[in-house]
Amino acid sequence: MKLFNLSILTILSFTSSTAYAAGCFVDNSYASGNPTLAVSKVKELCRQYIGNVPANYNGYNCHYIGGIPYAITARNLGNTEAYFAADTCTDHFTKVLSCLKGGDFKWFPWQFIMMVKASGSCNN
Repeated sequence: MKLFNLSILTILSFTSSTAYAAGCFVDNSYASGNPTLAVSKVKELCRQYIGNVPANYNGYNCHYIGGIPYAITARNLGNTEAYFAADTCTDHFTKVLSCLKGGDFKWFPWQFIMMVKASGSCNN
């Protein structure tokens, strides 16, 4: 392969790796949820987040799914208002809802965080 092609591949791999980062929480201090049930509720959960989102806004809610409290946050990390579309929400929240203990996924300008609350309650 030519050096030029290798340079382009290197640049492309770097830019795609910085476009998003994801991870499931594995620490035992986090409670376990029900990923199958949580993913089945993703469209219902996304309804409250759809629309124009102000710059640097954190949208937080706690939902009971199968009696388990899920702390769910959608953030606009950008410096300008952005439209949060239904398909963006379902596609990317599915990634964190698929994690047993929760997770964190970034797809600029969005950040999606879900944590199963160890307290067993949305009230604390």
